[in-house]
Amino acid sequence: MTPFFSSNIFFYSLLYAYIGCVTNWLAVQMMFYPLHFRGFFSVIGWQGVIPKKSQTMASHLWKIIQNSIAKDSKWELKIHEVQAEETLREPLSNLACEQIFLHLERNFPKQTSAMSTGIRMEIKQRIVMETENWINKYMLQLRTLDERALNLQNMMVSQLTGDHVQKLNQIFQTVGRTEFRFIILCGALLGGLLGFVLSLQGKEMIPIWAFVIFGSLVGYITNWLAIQMIFRPIQKVKLLGNIHWQGLFLRRRFQVADDFSQFFSEEIFSPEHLFDFIFLHSPTNEFLKECSATIQFQIQKLQRILHPNFDDMTEAPKEISWGIAVQILEEIQKRKPSLLPCFDFQKDLRLRLKEYLNALPNQQFETILRSIFKEDESSLVWTGAVLGACFGLLPIIYIC
Repeated sequence: MTPFFSSNIFFYSLLYAYIGCVTNWLAVQMMFYPLHFRGFFSVIGWQGVIPKKSQTMASHLWKIIQNSIAKDSKWELKIHEVQAEETLREPLSNLACEQIFLHLERNFPKQTSAMSTGIRMEIKQRIVMETENWINKYMLQLRTLDERALNLQNMMVSQLTGDHVQKLNQIFQTVGRTEFRFIILCGALLGGLLGFVLSLQGKEMIPIWAFVIFGSLVGYITNWLAIQMIFRPIQKVKLLGNIHWQGLFLRRRFQVADDFSQFFSEEIFSPEHLFDFIFLHSPTNEFLKECSATIQFQIQKLQRILHPNFDDMTEAPKEISWGIAVQILEEIQKRKPSLLPCFDFQKDLRLRLKEYLNALPNQQFETILRSIFKEDESSLVWTGAVLGACFGLLPIIYIC
């Protein structure tokens, strides 16, 4: 094996175009994958930049959503009161009344059997009325985006982290798809150009180690330059004649705002996701807590009427009221299809997000995508350099 071989314009240009393209493609993939750390001893290995920083990035995205919502304090979740009343109030109130009376009959058989029909009806009407009043109050909290009833931040972060981190990847892949393709294309073009420069050595013999060094330079320079061209300059500048240049991401800001708004309105804050989070997956179980507290208050009040000396804690009213609240939640789940239209605010959210993003100054707008490069930009660039050096070994393998 000879340590040198003659240069060839086509060979060098094609080789380094390939190196630039592949190293940049791998660098882009390493932003997103693997979703979980893969390596040894939690030190030697790699986890995608976005999955690794998922909590930070989800919080950053939440600030954008929060600012767009806070822009108009009158903005309300579209819960249609008439439809909610027909769907929830009557069946839930009747269910609560039925279960509370079963508890009273089980624990106070003499008192309940001695009730006249009129008193029994009056008590039932009071239970129904108080349950309906609570439902009205809870719906009002939802409609006005009350944080106690509807913690949108927890809902969003829970859908973008942990086992759902792939959805966070999808956000950046959606809004930055053109930029990521540009990074790969830029790697191929700049790599080919640098390969052409190397080939200008003519017929001189090139040492094999130079391919490793040059491959590393191609990976480093193409990654760094591509990232800079995506975000800089922030403002449009005039270069030659009528030629203007602005960072690619900022030139596409109106399309990005539309893609971003559509993704969040359809994938994150869809009616089904809102319903599931409020009633099924809320980490604080706010609905069950409030429902149980309301029922517990009614039970305790009725127990004192039926037996003034009754010890509330002996019969564990908390456990009983919680069990009734669980039954009410199960009834709500059965009515999910008819309730979903009550939780539809996709159109409003998309419009408000789009308006908010379009009104942002360029410096703030670029942080939507820039956030995934900011903290790990240097590591991504150096990753390109290492990968480029590895691919620079290809000519040696070819010679062998």
